[in-house]
Amino acid sequence: MSKSSNPAARLFHAVVAFDWYMYAVLLVLSAIMITVGMIFGLMLAADMPAMSPYFPMNA
Repeated sequence: MSKSSNPAARLFHAVVAFDWYMYAVLLVLSAIMITVGMIFGLMLAADMPAMSPYFPMNA
């Protein structure tokens, strides 16, 4: 696609690019938070096996 000199078209492309950038940032943040939560949950399971839902047979 050739570069357009129409300011409305350039604004539209900038908004679309910003939206995809924000989606990528949210996806990365979600993955980081899920990973941190899993690590924290596994640490709690290792520290307190009797109270952890990960090891119900140890209660």
